[in-house]
Amino acid sequence: MVRFERFRDILRETGEYHTPAEEARPRLPPLLATPLFTLGLGKIHVRSWWETLGKGGRDYYGERWAHSSWRVLHLCEQYGGHIHVAGFQGRIRTKTPVVYVANHASQLETYLLPCILLSIGGLAVIVKSEIARMPFFGAVARASRCILVERTNPLADLRKVLEDGGRAIQGEERSVLIFPQSKRHTLFDGDTFNSLGAKLAQRAGVPMVPVAVKTDFMPLGRVWKDISPIYPARPIRVECGPSIPSISDTKTMTAQAVDFIAGKLDDWEKGDGARLLGRKGTAGR
Repeated sequence: MVRFERFRDILRETGEYHTPAEEARPRLPPLLATPLFTLGLGKIHVRSWWETLGKGGRDYYGERWAHSSWRVLHLCEQYGGHIHVAGFQGRIRTKTPVVYVANHASQLETYLLPCILLSIGGLAVIVKSEIARMPFFGAVARASRCILVERTNPLADLRKVLEDGGRAIQGEERSVLIFPQSKRHTLFDGDTFNSLGAKLAQRAGVPMVPVAVKTDFMPLGRVWKDISPIYPARPIRVECGPSIPSISDTKTMTAQAVDFIAGKLDDWEKGDGARLLGRKGTAGR
């Protein structure tokens, strides 16, 4: 079994991680895999919550948070999921804070991205304030020093992201992860991708880095978005794109990020036989 320390070493050495062949587990049908996976995820939530109450709770935004995130990644592998992480070689070399912008397809990327991005440096994630009020997971969001936004007043949220995000980048040397689509979308449409990440990157004077994710292993639920079957046969993919300098206007920067993400999703759509894109014409705004 690839332990957390080994996972991190592989990622730091190569900028990539792929579930080893020896880690491949028999793929249970979704009807059997889903309750077992959900039980395992619940145990991780409780364990992480308990850790936030201990002496190390004040430092949860570092090693403990990364380890908790990795537990979810490993849980996916335990139930037949194959993880493919690529494109982080450049980030490993530089390590300076950036603004990451990623598409938001399901809850799964919010669990998995921290252990990947924290392998490079400090991290702050922009999340909805209602998450901080959730049982167990809310305590983790608070302890990991996420930046909370209400999503009811766009101007107030912009001001908070620019101020708190700028402080995280410039004062604490932490990168910031933003999901500019605001809410999760099963199919990616660039028109839902706003320019918040580009505005923060410009304000802080750092590059913006797009990250494409494919997490239909655990898609949005039909009745409740956070509750759905898992599909072990669907590979989980995360790929980092090239840095986008914050010298262009925010519309151009956002369009470049959208082009990278849409291009990767198009490749994965063809390779994996899964529908990932909405309208083919994608453009940032």
